[in-house]
Amino acid sequence: LLVRAYESAVQPSVRKGALALMSRLVSLCSPSLLHMLVSRSAYGSQPEEVRAKASPSKSPSKLRKALSYCAKEFSQVLVDLLATLLASEQDSTILLLALGIVREAMSKDAAHFFPRMLRQGVISHVEALAAGAPASPTATPSELVLLARAIVEQTLHERACTPAGTVGELRAAAEAVVRLFLPGVNGREPTESEQREAVAGLVRFLEEEEAVSPFELEMAGVVDALLVFLLAHESGQASLASVLLAALLTCGECAGGDSPEAPAIILARKLQAILASVERLPVYSHTLPGTGNSLELLKRPLRVHLRRAPGEEELLDLSGKALKMEPLATVSMLEDLLSRKVEPQWHDKERADLAFVKKLQANEAAGTALELTHERDFDECGLVHWVGTNGLTQPWVNPGQLGLMAVSSSDGKSIPYGKLHDILSRDAEPRNCHSKDRPNSWFAIDLGIWIAPTKYTLRHARGYGKSALREWQLQARGVAWTTLRAHAHDEALAEPGSTHTWDVPPTAGDTEGWRHLRVLQVGRNGAGKHYLSLSGFEVYGRVTRVTADQPGREMLRLDAAAR
Repeated sequence: LLVRAYESAVQPSVRKGALALMSRLVSLCSPSLLHMLVSRSAYGSQPEEVRAKASPSKSPSKLRKALSYCAKEFSQVLVDLLATLLASEQDSTILLLALGIVREAMSKDAAHFFPRMLRQGVISHVEALAAGAPASPTATPSELVLLARAIVEQTLHERACTPAGTVGELRAAAEAVVRLFLPGVNGREPTESEQREAVAGLVRFLEEEEAVSPFELEMAGVVDALLVFLLAHESGQASLASVLLAALLTCGECAGGDSPEAPAIILARKLQAILASVERLPVYSHTLPGTGNSLELLKRPLRVHLRRAPGEEELLDLSGKALKMEPLATVSMLEDLLSRKVEPQWHDKERADLAFVKKLQANEAAGTALELTHERDFDECGLVHWVGTNGLTQPWVNPGQLGLMAVSSSDGKSIPYGKLHDILSRDAEPRNCHSKDRPNSWFAIDLGIWIAPTKYTLRHARGYGKSALREWQLQARGVAWTTLRAHAHDEALAEPGSTHTWDVPPTAGDTEGWRHLRVLQVGRNGAGKHYLSLSGFEVYGRVTRVTADQPGREMLRLDAAAR
């Protein structure tokens, strides 16, 4: 957890705090306890069913990363972090903490930690720090250099720090490739068998993940050898790349080995680890006036002034308008936002020219009806979604926000929390949308379409966890409001965002359906209050006809007639 906290944090204080805690934990371990932990993973003492349980709160990518940490041995997680820090970190405080962890680990269990630190390059980095020269001949060595020298003298002087064994063989294979393919070195063209033999000499070290570490791969000169091999086509060896790819893409199991992965996958991971340890990108810190934390820049939005290009006639003119954007927003995000504002959209057309209106008018002329059947809560089969996608031909937009449907309330044109069109929201998270705390609160929708409903779906809003509907009616309006279904002590809706779908019984004598629907709260909600909380509505059934008039106007006419 501390390693993950360190790697994901941006603020230096958080990174230093996580590393200081790691250093403290290692220093408090006795040699016997540390020896017991080095080969254990976070899953070491958990039953299989606990290991396999996935957290629903994490995205798949974050879950895979968390599981990869849990599956690694303690010593591997620790040494991998130390290798990255000592290779790329420039903060002396962090380097001191990292060296402290190296000293504690080596003094308590050198037999286990030394080989792993040697393979990952930790030992090499410690020696480089120990050899660091003072700023001037008269200056004393820094605390960092003194600590590194103490580690070398106390724990490393009896151990051979020169890579040998597997690394020696790997270096020999890399040098053989260079001698064979570097122009001007050998003076002849390698035969096909020599090509394959040279490639096989390198690839055999990539058939197992743990055969060589990224540090060993770099120190042995394998990267340079592969570059020489691939660039040799300039002298007539055009098929070398295919020879290398064929060898790298041969899975270990297919070739009679034990590895289920192709060497190319292992090589890619090693190269990525090498880049992570050696690549240093410039960081520019611009301190804001009156504060020492340059990260404050990320909290201040940028103001962008818009101007239409000369000669442009088709796009809407927003010249002189100002737009605020987050500092981390990309140009493509800005273009996507502006395209919806300046390019005419499908819902900007006259209502009679919209695809869904034309389709329903054609159905009406042919004497047929559109049947919308429920599959699951807030699927893509309901009327609100159908209108918001222009008859399933466009990406979803909220029809209440763009005048394709009209939403009204017992509170008038505005409500205390949220906006009226939030009643039709299909966002992943529910909106905070509530009426005033008054008896008989209601939300009404002018669909602009006549539908004989068979089912309808509601979603509880965000904000008040216990304010879900309990006593309400679904009503439809002709000349007066007619109750289609009444609910008493209905506890189907519970937590914010909870949904439910109810059947709507047919209305005797109704052949045309209804254009205006209303949710009327006739009692108290789950919190004992009268405010109405909704952030999602959908209806299913038989669609009979559509109006070419703008939704909302008919509601005003009926209200005036009723008054």
